[in-house]
Amino acid sequence: MNSEQMQSKWTQKPMGFTIVELLIVVVVIGILAAIVIVAYSGIQNSAYDTSVSSDINNLSKKLEIYRAQNGVYPTVAQVYDGDLNYSANTAAMPITTPETHNQRNLGVCLVTGTSDDRYIVFALSQSGNWFTRTSTGQFKQQTGTWTGSHNGSCQLGGITPGETGVQYIWGSDNVTNGWKTWVKS
Repeated sequence: MNSEQMQSKWTQKPMGFTIVELLIVVVVIGILAAIVIVAYSGIQNSAYDTSVSSDINNLSKKLEIYRAQNGVYPTVAQVYDGDLNYSANTAAMPITTPETHNQRNLGVCLVTGTSDDRYIVFALSQSGNWFTRTSTGQFKQQTGTWTGSHNGSCQLGGITPGETGVQYIWGSDNVTNGWKTWVKS
């Protein structure tokens, strides 16, 4: 072998990547994937919240239309019978496990048959946020943990569970039975 052949043999680069180069690429891809997942999760949660807000506003409007046409808010039996013709995006509201949220996700607390008829609508979003809307038009994102309790939720709207004419209804009562028929999806 002459010196020219030996020099070209030693200066020729090997083909392929080193382990360090491959590790750097894998780490960069991992970081980019984590950023995308976090951003997507935030966008998805925002979409759930917007949908749930819209759903409880629509339910509130249905209650107000019913009252305008009939002079009173509907009874729970009338809501169950589908008199409101209400439809919700059930995918935005979870049917939860009993250990975490009493298996409830959407509710209405009504006071009917009195001179002070009123209501509060409340719903849990897939994001974990929950919202209320009262017959006075007050809309709120609630703080704290969702309890799935009609007592606590009714009181947020100024309705005492023991007062005359109080009724409440849930969109679902448990994971097994799923959504009630009055909530069309």
